[in-house]
Amino acid sequence: MQELEERSRQQDRLLAEVIAQRDVIRQLSVPVLPVGPATLVMPLIGAIDRGRLTTIQQQALTIIGQQHARWLILDVTGVPVIDTEVAGGLTQLMQSVRLLGADVVLVGVECGLKSPRR
Repeated sequence: MQELEERSRQQDRLLAEVIAQRDVIRQLSVPVLPVGPATLVMPLIGAIDRGRLTTIQQQALTIIGQQHARWLILDVTGVPVIDTEVAGGLTQLMQSVRLLGADVVLVGVECGLKSPRR
């Protein structure tokens, strides 16, 4: 019985370690970089799911609050698809950033318009 209890405690410790590592990896996948005294850039690369969208929102708001940034440049050039859920989450982020007294510049969006061929 003691052996089972010890194994259970060891599994709990390992699970907690894996969860902590996953959280660190998730935060590192959403860098917020200073590019000026009051300007931050958040380059996004890869697919954005609901969990990653939440991390993006939390990271941006936390860093803007900590650094009292005036501008956040949100670069979505590396995001292959922005569906309605992601667009809504980014819009919500932009509104939240404005409540903190900062502005957002969204870059890297291709509007999909093509010039006619001649």
